Amino acid sequence: MNAPRSARSPAVAIALDAMSPMLLEAWLDAGHAPVLARLRREGALGRLGKSDWDPNEASWSIFLQGASPGRTGMWGHLHFDAAAYDYRELPIYEGWSQPPFYQRAPHARVAVLDIPFASPERRVDGVQVLGWGPEANQFLRVSQPPELMPELVQRHGAHPAYDGLGQRKVGTRDGAPVLSFRVPSLYDEAALSRLEHDMLEGIRRRGAILEDLLRRERWDLLLAAFAEPHVCGHMLWHFGLPHPMHVPVAQPSLLRVFQAIDGALGRLLQALPDDATLVLFSVSGMKENCTDVPLTLFLPEALLRLEFGQAGLAEGVAGTPVPPPSMHYRRHWKDEVWALRTPFGERMLESPDAQGRRGDALDWNPTNWSRPLWPRMRAFVLPSYLQGMIRINVTGREGAGVVDPSAIGAECDRVEALLRGLVDARTGRALVRDVVRTRSQPFDAGLGNHPADLLVIWTDRDATDCVEGPGIGRIGPVPQFRSGGHAQTGFCIARGPGIPAGSALRDDARVVDLSATLVQAMGVTPPPSMEGRPLW
Repeated sequence: MNAPRSARSPAVAIALDAMSPMLLEAWLDAGHAPVLARLRREGALGRLGKSDWDPNEASWSIFLQGASPGRTGMWGHLHFDAAAYDYRELPIYEGWSQPPFYQRAPHARVAVLDIPFASPERRVDGVQVLGWGPEANQFLRVSQPPELMPELVQRHGAHPAYDGLGQRKVGTRDGAPVLSFRVPSLYDEAALSRLEHDMLEGIRRRGAILEDLLRRERWDLLLAAFAEPHVCGHMLWHFGLPHPMHVPVAQPSLLRVFQAIDGALGRLLQALPDDATLVLFSVSGMKENCTDVPLTLFLPEALLRLEFGQAGLAEGVAGTPVPPPSMHYRRHWKDEVWALRTPFGERMLESPDAQGRRGDALDWNPTNWSRPLWPRMRAFVLPSYLQGMIRINVTGREGAGVVDPSAIGAECDRVEALLRGLVDARTGRALVRDVVRTRSQPFDAGLGNHPADLLVIWTDRDATDCVEGPGIGRIGPVPQFRSGGHAQTGFCIARGPGIPAGSALRDDARVVDLSATLVQAMGVTPPPSMEGRPLW
């Protein structure tokens, strides 16, 4: 049942996308962000969790639907056709099969700015601005109404990191351009400094757009995201924070980003109605990157060697001293990794250039380069962004399956033994913490119809560039991809009517609970399809 609009206090929910809760709490304690510290004193602070096997790429769908992938079947924006071995990364602007939670209140006035994985919804009463400056490989710069985006760009400017030389047009949809941008090499300090400068200016402009929207009317819900912590967390973590590529600086780059957002929020508070509930949150976190290279390079290369007995990429000599990390890499990561191919890899793998020419959005990912070999392999890796996803090539399920359905357990045992034997060649520590089997039988739906048969959960302990394993030898050393990596835990700071000052969220608070909370703030009882329960 909807509450009368006049009885509702406005809610403003702003994501600091992928902001690390650990850094946030430490910097608040150190007095680095006076506005956020004040909000913390006047309201509640806590962390928001998800399951270990919820993929990072599903974090925003979990929030927008208020339900986990095990219930919705939305394991990310990646689609696998087992019959054809077709694996595609769906553009994030395609939206989801279920409406977002803010569409559940038909009489609420809603404003949306740059929420990842959201697409314009005609049944939302209000305004939607999407693609002004997101963290995404592909995005549409669109708005509802259509004239709002050019108006905001003319008044406040485009996001500097997503315009000019850094922008690429990769297609069109309904007449609107599909845009993309490339971040610089992790080893190019000058280019990364320019990226930081553009992100800081983007924060200022984004804050001005938020103030503009907030002053236009009394919204029931204003939902927005600062994408800059996400981009900078990936690319600038090593500028002042612990990492093997640590760059000493007077102040960590991420702290400068954090303080710029704090300043933008201070200005925004002046336009906030006195009775408004303000929620600052993230649906995932960031940390030293211990997963990107194992996920996208070591895992598919290990299975390639297991299957064919030969190295495709980055062949090393196990048991010999590991050379010091090299710092000479300046090209895009995919080009540096492709340069490490062996003669076998040259013959058997599909090059990133060939994939790029046909418009494959996953051309940057070494996991994708072995895709032509999947029909011949007993087990292969599906591209993903946090957990490893392994598919068993089962007869009668896959188009050219080679593993009898009765043998899937034995094949999972064989692969799991390989995975648990992988160690960091520099430290000798294990890479894999757990291997989760998503289904007991190959034709079962299993864990919410998950596309993978095995999920690889990493130890998240070392940002390694070189691994070894029994029977496969050494892989690496290789260049690092991004210095900051995804983490499952997010956070929430909230202030408003009914939220006790200086309080904490309950220990088991989850991302889906925040969704239920915002639905309730819009005057709607969370429906049974939403898993969470309101936080206050």
